Amino acid sequence: MRARINVRFAGKNKRMKRILSAFALIFCTVVVVASVSPRASAADTSPSRELLAAYVAGCEEADTLPAMTAVAAVILNRLADPRCPDTLTGCAASLGLLPSPAPGGLELYAASLAIGGVDPTGGATGFTVGDVPEGAAVTFSVGRMRFIK
Repeated sequence: MRARINVRFAGKNKRMKRILSAFALIFCTVVVVASVSPRASAADTSPSRELLAAYVAGCEEADTLPAMTAVAAVILNRLADPRCPDTLTGCAASLGLLPSPAPGGLELYAASLAIGGVDPTGGATGFTVGDVPEGAAVTFSVGRMRFIK
C-alpha cells in the first residue's frame, strides 16, 4: 500500500513533503496491520475470559501461545469433567495455579482461543512438567510441559 499526499508548499520545501509522506506511509501501515491483527470479539469480554487469562498468566511454564492455549483448554476440560470442581477457580486451583493480577494480551488471546473451542491437547485434563504419572496418556507436548488424560 502506498500513501500519496498532495500538499502544495510555498517555496521549495521538499524535505517537509518527504517527512509528511513517510508519516502517512507509516500511519497507513499501522492502521492496516491493526485491522488484520487477531483481536478478541466483543462477546469475549466476559469476566470468565479475564479470570481464565489470569490463571493462564499464573502458569510460569506456559511461555508460548500454544502452551498458554493448552493450559486454558485443560482448565476448561476440567470444568466440563464431572469428577473435577464445578467452578473455574476450583479447576485452576486443583491444578495448583494461582491467578496473575494482570494478564497480558497473549494470555487473553489464548483464553479466547480456548473458549472458542481450540484445544491442542485433545481433551487433556492435566499437565506436568516432570515425570508423567503411571497410567496417564500424554496427548500433547510443548516445551517441557506434557498434557495428560
